[in-house]
Formats: sequence, structure tokens, C-alpha cells
Amino acid sequence: MAVIPKTDPSPAYLQAVEEITRAYKSLPPRPTIEEVEAATSVIHTINTSQHTKLEEISSQPGPHDVPPELFSLLQQVRKTQVLFHAHEQRKEAVHLVETDEMFRAFDELIQRASELVLGVKTQVEERDYSLGDPVGEIIASGIEMKRIDGGKGKVVDGGGFKGLVVSSSFKGRLGGGDLKGLVGSSSFRGKLGGDDLKGLVGSSSTNKPTSFITGGGDTEKLSLMKVAAIIENSAKNGERVLDLQGKLMDKIEWLPVSLGKLSNVYELNLSQNRIMALPATIGSLLALTKLDVHSNQLINLPESFGELVNLTDLDLHANMLKSLPPSFGNLNNLSNLDLSSNLYTHLPDLIGKLTSLKKLNVETNELEELPFSIGSCSSIVELRLDFNQLKALPEAIGKLEGLEILSLHYNKVKRLPTTIGNLSKLREVDISFNELESIPESLCAVVSIVKLNVGHNFADLRALPKSIGNLEMLEELDISDDQIRVLPESFRFLSKLRVFRADETPLEVPPRQIIKLGAQAVVNYMAEFVAKKDLKFQQPKKKKGFWSRVCLLFRK
Repeated sequence: MAVIPKTDPSPAYLQAVEEITRAYKSLPPRPTIEEVEAATSVIHTINTSQHTKLEEISSQPGPHDVPPELFSLLQQVRKTQVLFHAHEQRKEAVHLVETDEMFRAFDELIQRASELVLGVKTQVEERDYSLGDPVGEIIASGIEMKRIDGGKGKVVDGGGFKGLVVSSSFKGRLGGGDLKGLVGSSSFRGKLGGDDLKGLVGSSSTNKPTSFITGGGDTEKLSLMKVAAIIENSAKNGERVLDLQGKLMDKIEWLPVSLGKLSNVYELNLSQNRIMALPATIGSLLALTKLDVHSNQLINLPESFGELVNLTDLDLHANMLKSLPPSFGNLNNLSNLDLSSNLYTHLPDLIGKLTSLKKLNVETNELEELPFSIGSCSSIVELRLDFNQLKALPEAIGKLEGLEILSLHYNKVKRLPTTIGNLSKLREVDISFNELESIPESLCAVVSIVKLNVGHNFADLRALPKSIGNLEMLEELDISDDQIRVLPESFRFLSKLRVFRADETPLEVPPRQIIKLGAQAVVNYMAEFVAKKDLKFQQPKKKKGFWSRVCLLFRK
């Protein structure tokens, strides 16, 4: 039965419609689809993090000297702390989801009001619009805009999110003309006014692109919600570069799973935050070529990390990493890898699969040895191994024929492999602060060396190789704090040497006053020293005199 009056509507009828219109127009800005998607992603991420932490706490064994009852209470305190922290992190996201649920309720009420005044038969019934537990509903009903596919960590279309925001579909169903029919006759429309009619679809509550998520100014650290919103907007706009360096709040330890939506991003900077783990969905960033996650608190990398097959530059320094996932060997295009300042005690054999690697930095770890497979990194140009616990280098190091820079100061190396002589392009070698006992003569076959530092080997290094003079390109040499007393005679051939350091080294040849005059003064001194020595040996022996022969006869 139609409810539109045949004559002009009564004042009460007009008031009812006007009140509905005013109520809808008075609503605050509605969250955008991207913001609601960000909120659901945040809730999913926080719930996953919460579940992981609770499982870790449950699996912790109790100390022998702590009573079981006390340890049980401690576990409960830890779990409650995790729950409280997760609750605080969820607040903004839950509030946004609740707000959108209320807008959905308003959408349905307006739709039913429109059907009533248009004469569409409808059954008016009371409905419960209480929100209940929005977090539970999100988990149970699959509101998430995406879901994680199996164990691969790839993002696939979810479908469960379609009904969450219905403003666009509502406008499409009714349209401007249908909404005008809400008031019936032209005389009725005149009494309400055009502006009032437009309010139902044109109000700021539905169309104004005001951000519902607060915070995140230039000087403000970003909340998890703001980060999720940035990810959603970047994905929507097809951004190619995303820089979040030092911008995340300290309490953010996990990134939203929606990170996997950034399929167009080729450069991602997450450095200088406090991130403890990367989501498995990071494997979906197939366009990514440069990733910087330095100075965080990463403990491990997801298995999906190996799917970033286009990655060329990866900076993971200053984290808490101890291992690499097996899939890491799939990064065949990786050119620059920085693993310095972590907790590695060894590198896996898969490092040899990184055949495009040009720069490898693993300094400031706890490495005790290098894998033999390092020799398969045939493209490597720069290898930095400083501040570790290395006692030797593998013979396979000699296969790195393109190596130009080798640095391993502050280790425990006693000797170098003879295969080091195969590194025909080597320009810089730093073996200072080790326990080096000798330098192989084969190193002097690498005539391309420009800088050589073998200083601070203290009581262990007592001589330079005799053929040191073969290093005709050598410009800088440091033998400080060694136990070398005499320089090799071939030292005189180092015509390009311009820097020579021998501080605290007890050199006798040349004497200290010559060393103070500079590198070329030392070279010239050694040249004169050898010349005088040769001249002395070349002089004929004097014949013995008459009286000497006589004395010799009497002695007999």
C-alpha cells in the first residue's frame, strides 16, 4: 500500500521527512573505502601478532628455581600485557570499523524510507543495529578486503569485504531521480526545497573526501592505522616509491598484511623504525628492486622473501638476524647486499647462488668462517668482512677473479690462502688487526694492488714478502704495530708509493729518521742500501802482503 498522500502532505509528514534528511546530513565525514580496508588490515595484523606472542609465552619453559605457581602467574601477567597492548593498538581501527557499521545502518534506513514514500511495498520491522563485537565479527565473517592464500603469503581477492561500504551501491540503486521521488509531488518538493532533497546523497557525510584517520603530520610519528591508510592509498594510486624511514611510532612492531598490495612499488624504505617482523605478503611485491630495512629489530625473514626475484639492492644492516630463509637463494638479481651489524655466526651455502652479487657486506657479526660456496659469487667486486671472528679464508676465495676490495680487519686470521694470488683485479686489501703470521708471496703477483694494510698484527707479523717490490701500482702501505725489523730489498721498486706508515714498528732498516721523511725517502734509502751492499760484494779481495805470508809460514 502506497504511503504518498493523494493531496498535499500534512505538516507531520513533512516534518518526518525533514528530520530524516537532517539526521543524515548531520553525520560526520564517512570513512573512505581505503580507510576501512586499512582498518580491517590493521585488526587482522594485530590479531596475528597477538596470537603469535601468546603462543610464544605459552611455550616458554619455567626456570627450575621458580615455583610453578609463581611462574604460572608470571605467564598470565605477560599474556595480559600482550592483550592490553593489542587492545590499545586496535582502538583506532575498531572505532573506524564501528563507525562504518553505523553508516551502513543509516544507509539501510534511508533506503527503506525512500521505498516507503515511493509507494514500494515494504515490511517495516525493528532491527537490532547494535555493533556487538566488531573485532570478532571481522574475524568470523571475513570482512577483510583480502585474505592470505595458504602458506605462500600472496594476496588474493577476498570478496568478503564487498558489503562493508555500500554508499556507492546505494547511490547507484536509487540515483538522484529516485531520491527526488521520496517526496512525491512537485508541490511537496517545493515545500521541502531542492537543497534538502540533495542532502540525502550529496551531503558531506557521503561525498566529502575528508580523512577519517587522524594524525600523521610532517612532524608526527605514524600510527599503525595511518601506515595502513598510506599503504592503501599508495596501492590505489599505483605509487612507485614509498618512504617510511623513521616515521613509524615506536610501538609499531609489525606491518599490516596489506603491504602486499604494493604491487607497483619498486623502491621501499622501512629503515630506522622498530619493526620486528615483515609480513609474509611482502613476497607479492614483485616489482620491488630496492628494499631498505636497516636499523630495525628484525629477528628473521619470511620464507616468501625469496619471491622478490627482481630485487637488486637489499639493506638489512643493524638488525637482529641470525639466519636467512632457504628461499633467499632465489634472489638471482641481487647486486648489493648489506648484512652487517647482525648476529650471524655463519653464512649458509645458498650464498653461492647469488651469482649477480657485486657488493657483500657482513662486517660486525660473529662469523667464524665463510662457506666454500662463496667462490661461486663470480660477480663480486667488494667483500667486507671486518669485525668478525674469522680465523681463515677458504681457498675458494681465489675464484673471485673480479674482486677489487677485500677488507677483513679486526678478525683472527693467521694466514691467507695462496689462491689470493689469482685475484688479478684486487686494488685494496685490509688485513689489519688480525693475528697474521706471514703474507704469501703469491699476493705480490697481484700487481693491481693500490692500497695494502697489514698493520696491527702485533707480535705475529715479522716480515714482508721478499717480492713486495712486484706491486708496482702500490700507493699506500701500512705496517704499523708489527714486528718487522728489516724491509725487503725489493722495496726499492715501489716507485709509486706515496704513503708509508710504520708507527710503533721496530724497523732498523731503514732507520726511524728516514721513515719520518716520507714514503719515497724510504724507497730511495732502500735503493741506496742495496746498491752499497752490492758494491761491497763486487769489490775484489786484497792480496795478502809479504810479512803476512812470512807470519803464516812461522805459524805452520
